[in-house]
Amino acid sequence: MKQAPKKAKHMNSPMPKSKRTRVHRPRRALGVRGINEFGFKKINAENWLKPDGVIQYLRGMRCMEGYVKVVLAPRLLKKVPQDVRALFDVARGALLYGYLFYPLYTLAAGQLFRVGEAAIAHKCLQLRAPKGKKRFEDRIDWLKQRGVLSQEEGDHWHTLRRLRNSDSHATRQSILPPDTALGILAGVARDSNALFRKGAGKTEGVRHQEGPPGSALKR
Repeated sequence: MKQAPKKAKHMNSPMPKSKRTRVHRPRRALGVRGINEFGFKKINAENWLKPDGVIQYLRGMRCMEGYVKVVLAPRLLKKVPQDVRALFDVARGALLYGYLFYPLYTLAAGQLFRVGEAAIAHKCLQLRAPKGKKRFEDRIDWLKQRGVLSQEEGDHWHTLRRLRNSDSHATRQSILPPDTALGILAGVARDSNALFRKGAGKTEGVRHQEGPPGSALKR
């Protein structure tokens, strides 16, 4: 009987708090054939559609059908703006294809950080935040001041912001394991859904304003 993948370690936490290591791989994976000098799969015309060799050493990753169900389980509500949902679907796609190329888990996590940033930006746009609130940090704090986010929720979002900053300004390649990326996926989905279930805080009844935040997404 096929077993479903083991539940991700961070599934119930808001965001993983530990910093990423430069390369994360099971020790035995160092002996996997086809690994390049950077420590991950060396892609060529023969292996690009084959599972990454390191996958065989990860418990819960050998049953692809079960893994797909785990990745597709977190969803964004229809209340979440379409632009944010599109970003989220790209992240889920990268997580699925990490089965073929392990570093895609890290790229998926980076995309999920952008999902969270876009969600905060769109919420501020809906509530007509002051034009000067252009930085990710300022927008989170403004939503806290309006009563849209609690102190705990604001702390979760600031954790995501710091991870986003670390990812955006990286000077070396980091590699995340699947369970960490899945934890980020679940956390971003949960917190983004909660954000758009909320009203306008201290400004109830503010008319919804359509339109993407565009280049206003900043630190």
